[in-house]
Amino acid sequence: MEKTRAEMQREIDMLREEIRVAREAAEITADFVVKQFEQTEQMLHRFQSADAERQAVLDAATQLSIIATYLDGTIQLFSTGAATLLGYKPAEMINNKNILSLHLPEELDHYGRQVSGIEGTSLQGMEVFDQFVKQKHSRALEWKYVCKDGTHLPVSLSVT
Repeated sequence: MEKTRAEMQREIDMLREEIRVAREAAEITADFVVKQFEQTEQMLHRFQSADAERQAVLDAATQLSIIATYLDGTIQLFSTGAATLLGYKPAEMINNKNILSLHLPEELDHYGRQVSGIEGTSLQGMEVFDQFVKQKHSRALEWKYVCKDGTHLPVSLSVT
């Protein structure tokens, strides 16, 4: 069965219309992708700027030790001040050491008994700091940190 010239022309016109619609959809999609990419780039730039400012503040505080940990105590941030005061390089500490390695066991035991709330009971390890946070101890307490050379540095420690 042969198609008439008019039928073939209708099919050609229909295909042309489908191609036109597909091109419009592709242009809309491309515009959307470009806008999303530009917005992502702007957000990334803002985050990088904020991170650079945060790092500059931390690096400027050379006589102030700022150490942040994950919940398990693994050190995730070790400021320039912490490195200066304690003698460790940030690369030695970040994701490699636990905050407990900087504390004297007898002090952990002392404060563990103090915050346990139960006579004759002592919290252990990270439980001590967890309890400080749960009890909302906002005042700094005197501790001693163990420096790389083995000496003990008196510190005023705030746990948040």
